[in-house]
Amino acid sequence: MRIFKPIAFFVAGLIISSCSSIPKKEPFQVVEWLRTTEPNIIEFISRKLLLFETDDPLRWQEAKNGLKQVPLWPQIIYLLKEVESTEPRRALTARWKLACYGKMIKHLKCFDGDSLAEWNAARQELAQLGSEAIENMVEMLSHKFMARELKYRQWAAEELKTIGPAGIQPVLVVIKKTEHQEIIESLAFVLTSLGPEAETPLRDAIMGNNLNLSLTLIKALAVTRPYYSTELLEYISRNHKHPEVKTKAMEVLATLRKE
Repeated sequence: MRIFKPIAFFVAGLIISSCSSIPKKEPFQVVEWLRTTEPNIIEFISRKLLLFETDDPLRWQEAKNGLKQVPLWPQIIYLLKEVESTEPRRALTARWKLACYGKMIKHLKCFDGDSLAEWNAARQELAQLGSEAIENMVEMLSHKFMARELKYRQWAAEELKTIGPAGIQPVLVVIKKTEHQEIIESLAFVLTSLGPEAETPLRDAIMGNNLNLSLTLIKALAVTRPYYSTELLEYISRNHKHPEVKTKAMEVLATLRKE
């Protein structure tokens, strides 16, 4: 099987990371689909999408014929039409994006496994696929904080922390939309551990109107204690409009100053 060589076209990273440029009038929840779809169907779709990584038109046709047998979401339908474009660059880009989705699905599913080594490998691969893959990875891992077994919660936390600054905004997106306090608290600890780049997003989140989130993030700061904690808590205690948040910030600040 021959594989496309990115240097022969244009920068592969640019093509792959541009998955998020696909029209999203009907946003598709990849993680929710993974959690509710039969594993054999997921594997089938992933395998067919990965055929677009080859430079063999017969394999592309095999993929298209196979994908006609299963329900597809808007982004994939759009890209399958783009593959037929008479403009070589558009067709090539569509094939790369389809392969990107195939890889993303394949690696996201690894987080349902029982091998930490596979989790590590999946996280590394997904981090190379761009922002959409990272967003879905953060959401996929966040569900592991609801797992009964402690090891899965610990693995999820470590994988998320390893993503680094690229995970800050995706973590904020999930933390703001989830209704599960276990996930909110776990992601709060992750967010305060993602390096100095997290300071401004943290401040903005705490200064927002979500009282529970503000208090949870302050509690996380009390435990993880990034180097900017004191300065951030001073700002919050002076400027936050909600008295409960100001009081909590001052309490934590007082504790940090004693130590």
